Amino acid sequence: MTDYHIREAAESLLGSVTSPQYPYRNYTNSHSVNIVTEDLVAGHRPQGRMSTVRRFFCLFVTFDLLFTSLMWLICVMLRGETLEQIFNREILHYDIKISLFDIVLLAVIRFSVLLLFYALLYINNWSVIALSTGGTCAFLIAKVFFFDWPDAAQPVYQVFLILASFTLSWGEAWFLDFRVLPQECRAQDIIDSIMQTVSQVLLILASFTLSWGEAWFLDFRVLPQEFRAQDIIDSIMQTVYQVFLILASFTLSWGEAWFLDFRTVSQVFLILASFTLSWGEAWFLDFRVLPQECRAQDIIDSISPQVWLILASFTLSWGEAWFLDFRVLPQECRAQDIIDSISKTYSSYIIYILML
Repeated sequence: MTDYHIREAAESLLGSVTSPQYPYRNYTNSHSVNIVTEDLVAGHRPQGRMSTVRRFFCLFVTFDLLFTSLMWLICVMLRGETLEQIFNREILHYDIKISLFDIVLLAVIRFSVLLLFYALLYINNWSVIALSTGGTCAFLIAKVFFFDWPDAAQPVYQVFLILASFTLSWGEAWFLDFRVLPQECRAQDIIDSIMQTVSQVLLILASFTLSWGEAWFLDFRVLPQEFRAQDIIDSIMQTVYQVFLILASFTLSWGEAWFLDFRTVSQVFLILASFTLSWGEAWFLDFRVLPQECRAQDIIDSISPQVWLILASFTLSWGEAWFLDFRVLPQECRAQDIIDSISKTYSSYIIYILML
């Protein structure tokens, strides 16, 4: 995605923020929005890589080394000497009074230190550039006092080389302290503010969705399951009652027949009734009531875990979708894609929530 699309997405997203709690609400005119989007484009780190403004700083440090080396070559070649003579006089027999190769070495040291700390280690502190610039200035000032200016063949070029090294070192310090670090901090603040806004919108949407989901689950899952369990218990109790009536009718019919045959009025009837009812109660309790109650309790217990499993599956599926869409993908995709997807996908959600 190009910088133009990133800028357009950031402008549209910042323009849609109307709540006082957002820190970039005051960027209403086009000039302010352009400042914010320029900081965002230059200071953001796509997929954890180096930002644009820091990459330009590294290019500027490389230019410092190459420009200093080229100026040194021009200065020594104007003497009309061969490369071997230049190598012997400037490098092998180095003398601070006549040699300018120390300025090149200073540029090499400055190049190595700055790229090590600000490109490889990616620090966000100005202390290293302050030490390198201060050391360069101190050495150049000492060089001015110790250099043998009357014996210089072309003093203008030597002066220009020293001034160029001095200016480039201060230019690096200024660019890092007033461009690289502030723009990266502002870009990080903008992205954090946007992510905080999106998180708040997502929390509102999640609360709205869960409330409707709970109502739907209660109306179409929990209550029908409870009614079905109550119907099963009622049918079981009705069956038990019918069995009890059949047994009572069977016992009474045999008791009447026996009583008519043997003409025993009270004692035989009481003994038979007590014997039959005791065995009937024991059998009915052991083989009907307890198994039916255990089976009904198992049915009720099996219904409750199913309900909780459905609820847990519903909640986890929404949680997985939220975590994948708003945690995993934003960290793996480029910052441009995040802002573009936010401006296209969640602007409608924000409008919908505001309408509610």
